[in-house]
Amino acid sequence: MKFTIAILLASLFLPCKAQSYDPLALSRKIFSTDTLPDIKKYCAGDYTGHPNGRDISTGLAIAFELLEQNNKTAVVAITLSDSTGISLDTYMHFIKDSIWKISGFRTLAMTGLTGEIYQQLSTLSPIQVDSVLQSPHTRKKDMRLFKSRGEYQFMLGNTKLILSSDKDLIEHFNKNKAQFFKLKNELIAAGIYKSQTGTKRMKGMDGINLGLKKLFIDNVKSNTNELKNSLDFMIGGILDNTVGYLYIKDENNVPQMSPGNYIMVRSLGDGWYLYKTT
Repeated sequence: MKFTIAILLASLFLPCKAQSYDPLALSRKIFSTDTLPDIKKYCAGDYTGHPNGRDISTGLAIAFELLEQNNKTAVVAITLSDSTGISLDTYMHFIKDSIWKISGFRTLAMTGLTGEIYQQLSTLSPIQVDSVLQSPHTRKKDMRLFKSRGEYQFMLGNTKLILSSDKDLIEHFNKNKAQFFKLKNELIAAGIYKSQTGTKRMKGMDGINLGLKKLFIDNVKSNTNELKNSLDFMIGGILDNTVGYLYIKDENNVPQMSPGNYIMVRSLGDGWYLYKTT
């Protein structure tokens, strides 16, 4: 009995060590309703413990997916969905210390204005669209949101795609995969790798630009962010907060995910990737 009590007393004075979780298990634990009481032990970078499970509204479905893990870093996608099917994709970034710790929590930022434009465009009736197109304006100052029916259709589809879930963005690519490949080949043949500003400034690109507009792609740039032999089919975004598709010839040049640049990169196969930046 004395020996047992001695062991018990000694254990009370042992240094407190955080329980070890892998990134996926730690994500689930943090976003459970009984989140970790010692959550600070798992925080690094700019993540201070929020958001966590207690910050999430009741009724939201939460799905977890491990996007990448090596011996130093990991990324877990966390998708929040409401009963109407509206989803928000977020990304939890980890670093390996003595244990796995969260170094950043990210989602595509600065989407407020894009959301407002989409709501405004999506509620217009055909008559209202015609009214905008026929509204008076001066040649030097045209304040209309769109100036043709084709421009209206592009803006509507483009803003919707920027706000889409990862699942819908992947479906959009797969549905139009043949067209993406066709445009990629035409761009390379047209000298896109020599362009400094992308398709917006390249001459003789009317046919290709029309094809890009049908896919709701705003612009294509080459060798961006020091990615060699790459094409960035950018859907859009504000400042550095962008979403789009990358074509990268050499998989060794695929950008690493991090809280400060490419917050999400998903392989779509055949050299194509879905990405988001911040």
